[in-house]
Amino acid sequence: MKTMIYEKIINGIDFTLFCSTWKTRNSWGHEVTFYQGTNQIGRIKLRYYNRTWESYEYRTAIRLVIMEAVDRAKALAREAFKRLNGYKIITKKRSAEFLAYLKTDPIYQMFNSLYNMF
Repeated sequence: MKTMIYEKIINGIDFTLFCSTWKTRNSWGHEVTFYQGTNQIGRIKLRYYNRTWESYEYRTAIRLVIMEAVDRAKALAREAFKRLNGYKIITKKRSAEFLAYLKTDPIYQMFNSLYNMF
């Protein structure tokens, strides 16, 4: 079993991605566990039945596990935005306002910049 560790620091916060490869008789795959400091914030396991072409090893799994964190941060920002403005739903008109708010959300920006690194 092959393993690899990626470490990134954004805004003084340590992010670690533990990547491993596993094999069975009929398939193989990648498993990535995502840590912020010492807290596990995500994990994904992908199975492949055939060859795969990636820019570098583990790319698909890494991007998927980080995208889950980005989506969670976006959902939290959406709820905070609605609570802050007293909205029950975000309409099409309010979407532009929400996107402007999202650009100021530090947690979303941190995970989004981490995603863009990979």
